[in-house]
Amino acid sequence: MRFRELDALGHVNHAVYLTYVEQARTMYFRDVMRLDVPDELRWVMATQRCDYLAPLAFADLVDVGWRLTGLGRSSAQFEFELVSGAGPVARGGGVMVWADPRAGRAIPMPEELRRIAAEFDDLR
Repeated sequence: MRFRELDALGHVNHAVYLTYVEQARTMYFRDVMRLDVPDELRWVMATQRCDYLAPLAFADLVDVGWRLTGLGRSSAQFEFELVSGAGPVARGGGVMVWADPRAGRAIPMPEELRRIAAEFDDLR
């Protein structure tokens, strides 16, 4: 938690919660999918929602859980939860799309990534 992440009320700003989620997601891409970040990232956020359950304050510690919950041909569904000492502070999910950055459209996810994700997140 950084001081600059606080809003005028002394709480961590709501947008910062999603920055924490983005960091966890990026680590998943690097550590699980073994993608060279940022050069091999092709994910585009299609939708994302976050339910804010409790405020975070300066010096709070927060853990972020993130996982895939489903795979489509060119999309992946995910969920996340942020937990502080008192319990869950936010949870949500969304959909990402594997895209061709030059064409600006969705393309099929590589089979190797699909296999890795399905195995790691126990997707059937």
